Amino acid sequence: MKDPIFEEIKFAPLFDSYVQRAQSRPIVVNTDDIEDLMQIYKKMSAIAVCGCDEYRNIWFYIPRGEISDFGDYDEYLADGAVSEYADFEDLWLFEYPETNKWCDFAVNEYKGEYYFYIDGKLTFHVSKEQSPKYYGEIEIKPLIIYLEKEISRCIEWLQSDEADYNHYVNTHLSYHRRTGKILRQKFWDISSYDKKMITKGLRKKDIETLNKITLLSNDNDDFIFHKTFTAGAFFEFCKMGYVANNYFKGRDLSGLEMYNVFADGRHEGLTELDLNSAKAFSEWYHDSSRFGGHPWEVCRGGNSTHISLYVHYKHEKGWFLRLAGNAASRVNETVKFAVALFENKAPFILSDAKEIYKMVCGTDYIGIVPSEVFPRYCHSLFSHEEENIIDFMNLGWEDTDKLIEAAEWYPVTIKKNINSLTVED
Repeated sequence: MKDPIFEEIKFAPLFDSYVQRAQSRPIVVNTDDIEDLMQIYKKMSAIAVCGCDEYRNIWFYIPRGEISDFGDYDEYLADGAVSEYADFEDLWLFEYPETNKWCDFAVNEYKGEYYFYIDGKLTFHVSKEQSPKYYGEIEIKPLIIYLEKEISRCIEWLQSDEADYNHYVNTHLSYHRRTGKILRQKFWDISSYDKKMITKGLRKKDIETLNKITLLSNDNDDFIFHKTFTAGAFFEFCKMGYVANNYFKGRDLSGLEMYNVFADGRHEGLTELDLNSAKAFSEWYHDSSRFGGHPWEVCRGGNSTHISLYVHYKHEKGWFLRLAGNAASRVNETVKFAVALFENKAPFILSDAKEIYKMVCGTDYIGIVPSEVFPRYCHSLFSHEEENIIDFMNLGWEDTDKLIEAAEWYPVTIKKNINSLTVED
């Protein structure tokens, strides 16, 4: 990659180099840079607020340029990054697969401090309390100059013809940078792996049982609560799910032994209780000083890919369970776990039961999020949907054209601030 220092930005590789530099140390300490950024912030007031804290954004694009703008082949070869020119071309096209790179530039203000983002990542921060000795000073002037030019151009376009600007963005913006949704059955028609992962080993009878569980989970009182509860009972309920998923392949272990192997491990003393004492479990459960553990994470995994079996106490009714695990990569196990609990008349409900049932049937929607967004916890991007979307994906680079055609895409809409002054003002 070419050294970006003091070089005018014309193409995406150099632009990205400056952006990475700025994002590595976003607090701006140079007074001239701060003044220029605040001028950009002022110009952004011509755009209507689209979130809290005066959040505004606008799209612009920068050409990727030629391969020579990406870097020097001989340098890459000498460094061992590539072994032949074809590798160099592949690397260039991997980093910049499209002729133009689109960028989302956004600003907001909170308690007198100003924030500037490129593609959702903090790039500049104008702080009230500067710390120049600690943060130091980096060269970002070329990036600010380029942004000022592009932001001004796009804002002028938006102000003069809002419909034309938005039409251009929606026509040319890469689908990899957009938000949409796809019916899971259509996704299955394209990617059979996803269907196998979710439905493997599930019988028609299991789907029918899951439907009953869905109806049951809408009414917490439509089952018999346990008046008392013990640690031993909990581990036996865990065993039902473990056996249903064949985790131990027929090995004859107790529920506690299985839990010790498969659970998260942060049990907060649950495994040390008298297995048959309702009093011991109740005292442990209601101990307010106990916190920070994961005793209910019965199938360990990541933040969003584990399966939990919570114990709840409802005053004057008794004890019941709540099974949770809606990640597409684990939902097959969750369903088998739920069916086993139901068939053994366990007092339980299934979290997100309706959504899980539709997922298994292929009738739910998968939310498609921009490539720079990690596809978990993206519910706010789809809060306007009547159906609750709980599974998310990036478009990716396999079967892309088929996925684009099968999906429904939300329009990108940037509105001008009708109360603002024009850019020239």
